[in-house]
Amino acid sequence: MTRPIATLGIFDGCHHGHMAVAAEAVRWAKERQTTSVAFTFHPHPRTFAGVMTPALNSVEERVALLEHLGIDRVQVLPFSRELHGESAESFARRVFRDECGAAGVVLGKTAKFGHARTGNAAKLAKWSQSWNMEIRRVPPVTVAGALVSSSRARDAVGGGRMAVAAGLLGRPFAVSGVVGRGQALARRLGLPTLNIPLAPDRLSPPTGVYAGWVSWPAPEYPFTPLWLDGGGAAGAVPHAAPESGQPKDPWTFAAAADANPPDPRREIGPRREAILRVGPPMASPSQKRLLEAHAFGLEGEQYGQRAIFHFGDLLRPPIPFENENEAKRQLARDAEAARQWHEGRRGPTT
Repeated sequence: MTRPIATLGIFDGCHHGHMAVAAEAVRWAKERQTTSVAFTFHPHPRTFAGVMTPALNSVEERVALLEHLGIDRVQVLPFSRELHGESAESFARRVFRDECGAAGVVLGKTAKFGHARTGNAAKLAKWSQSWNMEIRRVPPVTVAGALVSSSRARDAVGGGRMAVAAGLLGRPFAVSGVVGRGQALARRLGLPTLNIPLAPDRLSPPTGVYAGWVSWPAPEYPFTPLWLDGGGAAGAVPHAAPESGQPKDPWTFAAAADANPPDPRREIGPRREAILRVGPPMASPSQKRLLEAHAFGLEGEQYGQRAIFHFGDLLRPPIPFENENEAKRQLARDAEAARQWHEGRRGPTT
């Protein structure tokens, strides 16, 4: 059996740095006429250190994104206390040599693994000399003069700087979920919305109203990104992030690219321009935050379907309403602001 090319990481966000690592693994595998495999972890290793880091993506979204980047197989390693205590050399030997039988491993130069994060690409290169395994290191990627990292992307999303986050991720920050029933207040106010829950371990933008998009992935597939120009593209390996930073309009979308051979998991289903809201239900402001979207022109029931909310710029922060009439007027203003935001932008359409 042909030995694969492997890579390893948390890959939270699957940002431009992760794209560079995945692209090298895919290129190398094609050169050797073999397959590529990515190892990732769930839950996040930091949870065993008592650190709760809200995630940019669910584990299902991470797997989907890596597959969109061309990785043939993604293996999620359950992160346990035993794995947390395993030495870096033991982990590398077990996973890369014994279980995977990798011919080569691609790592970012800043990648760490093993107990106390003591393993890295340089040490792996030394250990693998007796394993008949080659190691390739991918240099960090910069955007706007600074290193791309999951922490930087989380800071941007958490601060509501959605264009900055999109520049780091190569796509709008997005959250997927199954549409559930709300309290129908927005419908009564003339702006019916789709509602998806926000998991406790998921990062979200600050409370407020945003421009954005809603899309629907292929059946039984959790996530399809909307790649920006300079990011990935369905069925294609993305090129590097621009060193000069954000394009003039950060919301310029990449031209569509077809998978070869066609892969239904990479097909983007119907999508629409939308207005998005982050916050508790308007009728129950004391409840937990959820995500709402009004997709322009959408008709019919969507309950039980998986949808993806892609975030554009923040339109306004939250404001209180004295009564339903005041809320109705504000929602109409919000919808008009979102329509104006979308005008002239080369984004996804129906």
